[in-house]
Amino acid sequence: MLALFVPNEDNSSHRVISGLSGLSLTELRALIELARVSATCGYVDMPPFPPGLTRSAAQRERAASGKIEGLTMWALGCYARVETYFPSGWRRLHSHIAYAFVYRPVTIDQQAEGG
Repeated sequence: MLALFVPNEDNSSHRVISGLSGLSLTELRALIELARVSATCGYVDMPPFPPGLTRSAAQRERAASGKIEGLTMWALGCYARVETYFPSGWRRLHSHIAYAFVYRPVTIDQQAEGG
Protein backbone atom coordinates (compact mmCIF):
# COMPACT_ATOMS: atom_id res chain seq x y z
CA MET A 1 0.00 0.00 0.00
CA LEU A 2 1.11 3.55 -0.73
CA ALA A 3 -0.31 6.64 0.98
CA LEU A 4 -0.31 9.89 -0.98
CA PHE A 5 -1.07 13.21 0.71
CA VAL A 6 -1.27 16.47 -1.26
CA PRO A 7 -2.45 19.98 -0.39
CA ASN A 8 -6.11 20.31 -1.29
CA GLU A 9 -6.22 22.71 -4.25
CA ASP A 10 -9.89 23.46 -3.58
CA ASN A 11 -8.97 25.03 -0.22
CA SER A 12 -8.20 28.63 -1.24
CA SER A 13 -6.07 29.14 1.89
CA HIS A 14 -3.30 27.12 0.29
CA ARG A 15 -2.98 29.59 -2.56
CA VAL A 16 -3.70 32.79 -0.61
CA ILE A 17 -2.04 32.27 2.79
CA SER A 18 0.76 29.77 2.24
CA GLY A 19 1.33 30.01 -1.48
CA LEU A 20 1.16 26.21 -1.74
CA SER A 21 -0.34 24.66 -4.80
CA GLY A 22 -1.81 21.20 -4.79
CA LEU A 23 -4.30 18.91 -6.46
CA SER A 24 -8.04 18.78 -6.21
CA LEU A 25 -9.51 15.44 -5.24
CA THR A 26 -10.85 15.15 -8.81
CA GLU A 27 -7.34 15.66 -10.22
CA LEU A 28 -5.86 13.15 -7.76
CA ARG A 29 -8.47 10.55 -8.74
CA ALA A 30 -7.72 11.16 -12.43
CA LEU A 31 -4.02 10.47 -11.82
CA ILE A 32 -4.90 7.28 -9.95
CA GLU A 33 -7.04 6.15 -12.89
CA LEU A 34 -4.18 6.87 -15.33
CA ALA A 35 -1.90 4.69 -13.22
CA ARG A 36 -4.47 1.88 -13.42
CA VAL A 37 -4.29 1.05 -9.74
CA SER A 38 -6.94 0.79 -7.07
CA ALA A 39 -7.20 3.46 -4.42
CA THR A 40 -9.37 4.91 -1.70
CA CYS A 41 -9.43 8.71 -1.93
CA GLY A 42 -10.80 11.46 0.29
CA TYR A 43 -10.11 14.51 2.40
CA VAL A 44 -8.49 14.89 5.77
CA ASP A 45 -7.77 17.94 7.86
CA MET A 46 -4.47 18.05 9.72
CA PRO A 47 -5.34 20.21 11.83
CA PRO A 48 -7.85 23.02 11.21
CA PHE A 49 -5.26 25.81 11.20
CA PRO A 50 -4.27 27.97 8.23
CA PRO A 51 -1.87 26.07 5.96
CA GLY A 52 1.74 27.12 6.24
CA LEU A 53 1.35 28.15 9.89
CA THR A 54 4.77 28.30 11.51
CA ARG A 55 5.85 28.67 15.11
CA SER A 56 8.93 30.22 16.61
CA ALA A 57 11.21 28.20 18.88
CA ALA A 58 9.74 30.00 21.91
CA GLN A 59 6.19 29.18 20.79
CA ARG A 60 7.10 25.51 20.31
CA GLU A 61 8.68 25.42 23.79
CA ARG A 62 5.56 26.90 25.42
CA ALA A 63 3.35 24.51 23.47
CA ALA A 64 5.27 21.47 24.73
CA SER A 65 4.34 22.14 28.35
CA GLY A 66 1.33 24.45 28.25
CA LYS A 67 -2.10 23.56 29.58
CA ILE A 68 -3.79 25.57 26.85
CA GLU A 69 -1.89 23.59 24.22
CA GLY A 70 -2.99 20.36 25.89
CA LEU A 71 -6.60 21.49 25.82
CA THR A 72 -6.20 22.54 22.19
CA MET A 73 -4.75 19.16 21.24
CA TRP A 74 -7.63 17.43 23.02
CA ALA A 75 -10.11 19.58 21.07
CA LEU A 76 -8.30 18.75 17.82
CA GLY A 77 -8.54 15.06 18.66
CA CYS A 78 -12.30 15.45 19.07
CA TYR A 79 -12.50 17.41 15.82
CA ALA A 80 -10.56 14.68 13.99
CA ARG A 81 -13.07 12.07 15.16
CA VAL A 82 -16.11 13.95 13.82
CA GLU A 83 -14.77 15.76 10.73
CA THR A 84 -15.48 12.74 8.52
CA TYR A 85 -19.19 13.40 9.15
CA PHE A 86 -19.06 16.97 7.80
CA PRO A 87 -20.78 17.50 4.43
CA SER A 88 -18.52 16.67 1.47
CA GLY A 89 -18.93 20.17 -0.01
CA TRP A 90 -17.64 21.73 3.19
CA ARG A 91 -14.73 19.30 3.34
CA ARG A 92 -13.82 20.01 -0.30
CA LEU A 93 -13.48 23.73 0.47
CA HIS A 94 -11.95 23.54 3.96
CA SER A 95 -9.94 20.33 4.32
CA HIS A 96 -6.22 20.91 4.03
CA ILE A 97 -5.25 17.56 2.53
CA ALA A 98 -6.51 15.32 -0.27
CA TYR A 99 -5.31 11.73 0.09
CA ALA A 100 -5.16 8.49 -1.81
CA PHE A 101 -4.41 5.12 -0.27
CA VAL A 102 -3.16 3.19 -3.29
CA TYR A 103 -3.07 -0.56 -3.30
CA ARG A 104 -2.60 -3.27 -5.85
CA PRO A 105 -5.13 -6.06 -5.56
CA VAL A 106 -3.61 -9.45 -4.82
CA THR A 107 -4.02 -11.78 -7.79
CA ILE A 108 -4.78 -15.49 -7.56
CA ASP A 109 -1.19 -16.24 -8.63
CA GLN A 110 0.19 -14.10 -5.81
CA GLN A 111 -2.07 -15.81 -3.30
CA ALA A 112 -0.77 -19.20 -4.42
CA GLU A 113 2.81 -17.95 -3.96
CA GLY A 114 1.99 -16.68 -0.46
CA GLY A 115 2.32 -12.97 -1.43
